[in-house]
This record gives sequence, structure tokens and C-alpha cells, in this order.
Amino acid sequence: HINSYAESVVLRFQQLFNFNMRNIRNSVSPVGFFIPKTAVAGNKLYTGEAAGFQDYLFGLGIRRAIQSGYLAAKSLIDGMHYDILWRKKFGALLTGSILNRFIYEKCGNTGFTFLLRFARHLDFQKTGFFIHNPSLLRNIPANIIKLLWKNSRNCKHGSRCAWCR
Repeated sequence: HINSYAESVVLRFQQLFNFNMRNIRNSVSPVGFFIPKTAVAGNKLYTGEAAGFQDYLFGLGIRRAIQSGYLAAKSLIDGMHYDILWRKKFGALLTGSILNRFIYEKCGNTGFTFLLRFARHLDFQKTGFFIHNPSLLRNIPANIIKLLWKNSRNCKHGSRCAWCR
């Protein structure tokens, strides 16, 4: 179960850095998973999670936030269209991570536990590269999933919004 992995990580960090935690509370928050048609609204350029730029498996977005902030600035300074820049830089990565999200949603903690057990015997960097980088093998099912995940009529977030589908 994923909680046991979290507990073992905390225990290991406590051993390494000698700290105690008090009043521990677990919490979660919703994450929207969508690839926007555009990250431009009027004269605003949306970046990071506000634009939907994140890893759809775990919702991690700081890297995409920094990259998209840079691309937004480049768009303004160089007069290039922002949507073209972000699609070229990480559009395929976003599409590929839709497959990861789909697999996780269908397999749940059991599948995640299996993946962790399987991956511990492999080169972590190579495994991560395979899981997160686009390829024909991954893009075909990812694009099919994008078509199948239809959004609600009232959704304002995009066609892969986890809140509304």
C-alpha cells in the first residue's frame, strides 16, 4: 500500500537527518488533469498548473511551471506565439503522461506496488525515461485515451479534466 512506502521514506529521512514530527496529519487535494487547447486567454499567458502543465500521474508541476514561465517570457520578448512554444517544448510529454495516469487509475495501488517492486531491480533513470518520455509505443494508446476521456458539457478545464469526467 502506498502509505507504507510513505512511512518508510519518512523513517529513512528521520534516520538520516535526526528530526521528529508532531501532530502529523495526512491530506490530499484535487488535481486537474487536462491538456489545454490554448494557454492564452485575451492578453494573459497561463503557465504551470494554471495552464494544466504538470505530470498527470502524480501532479508534479514545478518543472513545467519554470519552463512555461520562461516560454511565456520568450513569447512576449521575441513576439513568438506562446501556444506553439509550449507545444513544441513539452506537448508530447503531457500527452504521454496521460497514459501513465490512465494505467494508475485502472490498476490503483496494486498496480503501483507492482511497478515499484518491478522497478527496484532496474536502472531507475532508464525506467523513468521510458515511463515519462514519448514514443510511438506510448503515444498511440495515449491518443486513444485522450479521445475516450470526454469532458462534461459544463467543464471549463479541458478535455482531460479529472474533476469533470
